[in-house]
Amino acid sequence: MKIDEPEQESRQGTGQRSAWQPSRYHLHGAGTQDFPARIQTGTAAYRCSPAGNTVQANEIARHLSDLADGLHLHHSSEDDLIWPKLLARAQPDTDLIARMQNQHALVVRLVDQLREELTRWRASASPEMGAPLARTCEKLSKVLDEHLGEEEAQILPLIEEHLTCPEWAEVGARGFAEVPKNRLLFFLGALCEQATSAERADFMRMVPLPGRLAFALFGERQYRSEVARLRSGLHDPIGIDHKLK
Repeated sequence: MKIDEPEQESRQGTGQRSAWQPSRYHLHGAGTQDFPARIQTGTAAYRCSPAGNTVQANEIARHLSDLADGLHLHHSSEDDLIWPKLLARAQPDTDLIARMQNQHALVVRLVDQLREELTRWRASASPEMGAPLARTCEKLSKVLDEHLGEEEAQILPLIEEHLTCPEWAEVGARGFAEVPKNRLLFFLGALCEQATSAERADFMRMVPLPGRLAFALFGERQYRSEVARLRSGLHDPIGIDHKLK
């Protein structure tokens, strides 16, 4: 599923503000801004899961694996397509960009650790294997909470000022191109869940008609079913009002 380019006028040159406004929603697509809370949901589900229940362990592991994949896509797109342009065009903010890149490196290390611990735990669902996993989730959630908050407050204005509309569209297109095909509708559901009604309508206009139809016919229902299994028994599992309607 290809994401169509926003129908907005691109900016020529650098150093002046473009006419388009890249919202929080577009920068942190597929629930990225809510990654810390979603990781906490996975941790809470783990703690509620009976020892040895490998069926539930695999549900939780898939949730956390999807988050790890989403983080990789989000950060690799920024590392390749955003930071080099900002370093070249936003010279006064090079210290900020360097700090963001260092935070990305820390997230990569924690995500790699998370994947290793998931592999060990999901096969047995034993508390001994799960305890290190929970600790890593807590560390990752804390790091992401700080990083994504600063990214939104400090980086979004730089993107608006120094990237053209086609350059911004390339970031989103690359992210969706690299999502596994069998998880595209799930990621779309995660994105829509965290969006306001206006944001959701704005984004869905960029999704080609086949993708919109597939999501309306069965994708949204599949997303609801999958997250319901994960969140069953948890009170306010991601700490927000769910907007997927």
